[in-house]
Amino acid sequence: MDEKAAKIEAMAKEIEAENRKRWARAKRTPSRPLSYRYAGLEEHTTVMMPEGVAAGECDTMGKDVSRILHREPAKVWVEIIKRPLLRMKPDKDSPNPRIYQARPLMRSSAATISAPTCSRR
Repeated sequence: MDEKAAKIEAMAKEIEAENRKRWARAKRTPSRPLSYRYAGLEEHTTVMMPEGVAAGECDTMGKDVSRILHREPAKVWVEIIKRPLLRMKPDKDSPNPRIYQARPLMRSSAATISAPTCSRR
């Protein structure tokens, strides 16, 4: 009986190993694309700076970029809004520097490419 149980256990391990190899080889396709392609569409770029801060007195740490797809009859374009993250130059070595960024505009009539929505009727 021990010999038969050992054969069954060995066969189960072999099947599991084959399954792992097959799963590793299988191509996993993402449900969403890695990047959205809008080549050829007109682009309007806006850089929004925070109010009350002189850009020459600050270091740029990064930026928040939003791409919004606008659709009108017979016209489609992409609006790119860049909002830089700024830090005052004297606060460079501070552990808690004050960071400035322009507030985003709230637009409900456009579709944002970075967060697509799908409505089915």
